[in-house]
Amino acid sequence: MRLPDGWRAVSMLNALRIAGIMAVLVGIGLCFYRMTQISLTLEKEREARQRQHALYVAGWHRLMSLPRQQAGVESPVPPSVAFSPAAFQRAGARLVSWQPSDKGGELVLDTPWPLVADTFSLLAERDMQVAAFALAGENGTLRFTVRLVHDHEP
Repeated sequence: MRLPDGWRAVSMLNALRIAGIMAVLVGIGLCFYRMTQISLTLEKEREARQRQHALYVAGWHRLMSLPRQQAGVESPVPPSVAFSPAAFQRAGARLVSWQPSDKGGELVLDTPWPLVADTFSLLAERDMQVAAFALAGENGTLRFTVRLVHDHEP
């Protein structure tokens, strides 16, 4: 293949200019190619996020379509009863003293031995925790001293 006669007459400066223009055009082409590849990757990621979001929304729709718990059905956790020291004065047990504090208080009872276990159950029903307790025999009865804190306190 023979170059045209006019090609040889191109000066070295013009040949460098032409080569520079061609290099710039190739660079622009490579940048355009790379941008299209990045654009395709971003589009695929966006479509994947949309599919994931659609699955997420469908899951919420399935969850929301489930029947709600009916009012007549009993809750597995019984509601708590409000705490009152007077509730511990019952047959066989006598309330000796109650010293309230900001986190609970101290309850002192004269009680027979079988009612001690029931006292712990009653305290649990009333959302009270036993921080400490003491049992002492006094005047033929059992003196039961309990230091209490509210169940929601740390």
